[in-house]
Amino acid sequence: MLKHKTYTYKLNPTPEQQERITALLDEKDRAFNILVNCVNDGFSHGKSKNEIISEIIAKLPHEPYQYHLKKEIEHLLLMKEKGTIIQIKPCSTYRRNRSIGFTFPDVRKDEVLLPKVGRVRMIFHRSFPEGATVYSATLNEEDYRRAYSISFKLKYDSVEAITSEIHSDHVLGLDYKQDGLYVDSNGQSGEYPGFLQKGRQQIADLYQKSNRFTVGSRRWLKLRKRAAK
Repeated sequence: MLKHKTYTYKLNPTPEQQERITALLDEKDRAFNILVNCVNDGFSHGKSKNEIISEIIAKLPHEPYQYHLKKEIEHLLLMKEKGTIIQIKPCSTYRRNRSIGFTFPDVRKDEVLLPKVGRVRMIFHRSFPEGATVYSATLNEEDYRRAYSISFKLKYDSVEAITSEIHSDHVLGLDYKQDGLYVDSNGQSGEYPGFLQKGRQQIADLYQKSNRFTVGSRRWLKLRKRAAK
């Protein structure tokens, strides 16, 4: 069975690579705004959807992000045609989060090869599923150019779970119980842990103990910090 998943990893680009990423995103934003103006002008002049798409394809830059940019514009064009949005707004270059998509990126352990940027260090905190293939990636510039991450879209064949025979005499039924969280088919009930009530009592006890010491003393401060925590 074919499955799709998205894995996200943090990037550690060098200052020079950060400048390249910013320049690449600026370039993509400029291309996006050109296509947005093309769509808005096309609708204002009464052009059909197919005519507007033809103009978009003619103006698409021959860059690695071409496919993703086309999909993004076509999605906005469909929303405009349905009346979901009245006007497609151009994007601002300096905004909190920006992203750009690539197709079939070159991924190696602890690094990824990005077009016009080079090999960027990546915190590979978990491995891909066995036999997974990366068919798309999205580079994210977050928090006003302070953090970078990359999301990989994977496809892989998953092994179907092997079902076993159900033994009804070994099955335990659970039902909701308002005053005890749950009750099982054997009549046993679970109790609410009562973390809030216990915590309030612990705080009250710590404040009471701290009042026995001089305000500002070492033991008073220790108990007050414990109560605050």
